Amino acid sequence: MNRSADKNRLSSSDLSAVILAGGAGTRFGGKNKLQSLIGGERIIDRVIETLTPVFDEIIIVTNSSEEYSHLKHCQVTMDQFKGAGPLGGIHAAMMLSVRKGLFVFAGDMPYLDGNLIREQISFAGNNASDAVIPEVKGDIEPLHGIYMNHLTGKIESRLSSGTDLSIRGFLKTIDVAFFRPEISDKVLRAFININYPGDTDKHNLC
Repeated sequence: MNRSADKNRLSSSDLSAVILAGGAGTRFGGKNKLQSLIGGERIIDRVIETLTPVFDEIIIVTNSSEEYSHLKHCQVTMDQFKGAGPLGGIHAAMMLSVRKGLFVFAGDMPYLDGNLIREQISFAGNNASDAVIPEVKGDIEPLHGIYMNHLTGKIESRLSSGTDLSIRGFLKTIDVAFFRPEISDKVLRAFININYPGDTDKHNLC
């Protein structure tokens, strides 16, 4: 066995799971869509239920911490850079986490798949990069991505500068490995986002 290579491998215990639960929800009538029901269960509860068997630390980044204070097994934090979008949420989680990296999820993805998540972590363990991002049918999914915590300073500098705070813009400045899972209905479903009130019925696949 190559012990030095084994030391560099990444496992779920090296990662904090991060749920980005912020955002104004303007397309959702100003309501918190993570509290909406899919198959009789709140979206946030579905997400946590999927992540709990994989990760031993879950961080929720939100603008309204009181809405998640009842989730005692999760850590809840808020953006230090307000209005900075997902990049600000990733920074907030990095400031809290002491793991090697973060596995960052959009909070409005109710069909996350544990096996797909584990497959991406395994891929990341064999691809030393700043970030590991899925590419599905030619498009990337930055909010189902692994980000190493050594990026904290670089993200903070970008947030402080206020220049192009988009995740896609930031990814162009770092070393990214693209994870290309085998396409199936289950994989495609895992990347579904709930954006509008009607989506909870349209995508109610349970």
